[in-house]
Amino acid sequence: LGIPDNGMPAFDLPDKDLDALAEFVHSLNWRASATAIPGDAAAGEQFFFGNGKCGSCHMVSSKGSPIGPDLSNLGNQLTVKELRAALLEPSAHITPGYELVTVTLRDGKTVHGFARNRNNYDIRVEDLQGKFHLIEEGQIASIHEERTTAMLAVQASEAEMQNLIAFLSQQTGVKTGALAKSSSRCPRKAQ
Repeated sequence: LGIPDNGMPAFDLPDKDLDALAEFVHSLNWRASATAIPGDAAAGEQFFFGNGKCGSCHMVSSKGSPIGPDLSNLGNQLTVKELRAALLEPSAHITPGYELVTVTLRDGKTVHGFARNRNNYDIRVEDLQGKFHLIEEGQIASIHEERTTAMLAVQASEAEMQNLIAFLSQQTGVKTGALAKSSSRCPRKAQ
């Protein structure tokens, strides 16, 4: 092991240690869903939809509010490190499509929210209550692109944070495959 020409001297590791080191390095890139996360996922779910108020903006498996990104597949999208960072510093990791804008209209009013569609003729903004606004080019005085997100950093104890990460890391999207057989059948129409 080593790259002597680049300043890294060779060193011998027993195969067992080399395998463990390689697995550790590889694990740094594993998605959260593939990582054993300590914590109580059920308590994390309670925090998400309860005191954490995460469900007031985000959905998980059709439960919650659709204002922010749907987190139903988050465990397959982020590593544990990325997940923790997104919870603690959300403006450093803005989900595409959730960049904030403030549109100032010619009449002085403002519309604040997510730019959902934009072209040379109009902009469609979803405000933070989920209402869509179609604003035509002639109505716009200015558009201010913000470098922040609507999400606040999660305020939680270390145990609550660990439980929340355990819950979110288990979110792996909709399961595909054949539907379970139903005990009730629809009778076929006679032909």
